[in-house]
Amino acid sequence: MADVRMGGKLRRLRQERQLTQAQMAEQLAISASYLNLIENNQRPLTVPVLLKLAQRFSIDIEMFNAGDEGALLDDLMEAFADPLFDAQGIKAGDLKELVAIAPAVGRGILTLYRATRGSRTPTRPADAADVTADGEIELPSGMPSEEVSDFIAQNNNYFASLEQAAQNLWTTQGLSIESLYQDLSRALTMQYAVDVAVMPAAAMGNVLREYKPLQRRLCLSELLPVSSRIFQLAHQVALLGHRD
Repeated sequence: MADVRMGGKLRRLRQERQLTQAQMAEQLAISASYLNLIENNQRPLTVPVLLKLAQRFSIDIEMFNAGDEGALLDDLMEAFADPLFDAQGIKAGDLKELVAIAPAVGRGILTLYRATRGSRTPTRPADAADVTADGEIELPSGMPSEEVSDFIAQNNNYFASLEQAAQNLWTTQGLSIESLYQDLSRALTMQYAVDVAVMPAAAMGNVLREYKPLQRRLCLSELLPVSSRIFQLAHQVALLGHRD
């Protein structure tokens, strides 16, 4: 659940409790500006914040289980990336708002899109498509990203072994949301003898991250925002300690 962005639900909870951002932030022991970023889906709603929400507001954190909504948003963004919609000028923010306000409408649009996609004339030549025994053109099946999204949705975005590993890392390394980048850098050094370096974009070429196993060094481009750097640190911990 740490990676799921649920700003809309958090905002609705705050409004239902008739709290200002400053008042809720104080109870969650975070800054009002950070809460504002979460509510606007610019920061993830992390496990520590979820636990504080459950403790301070006596709620079931399952209400923030956004497996379905997260998968719906991913599917809609992929669907609207179709050149069919280029002239509409639909932005990611529009789709996020649709999922937050009217998820049923979003699912309806997705169902309609998928139903009509198979009936559209293929844009590639016949000799580039698969041909059935009857000589008919068979359109390619779902994209790999669709298969991944479906797999995540089927598991409700929950994988027990990964959740447990993340919780163990958080506890044993004493991670803190306020200093997560520094804490994860330290964990990589202490546990896996890996140094972290933020490199000039020119030195990184066309990549944003590069792990050098012989040098035990993780290089991150200066172009990555802090949130993305944190993601890459956690990603490297997972690859080194939990590849299986």
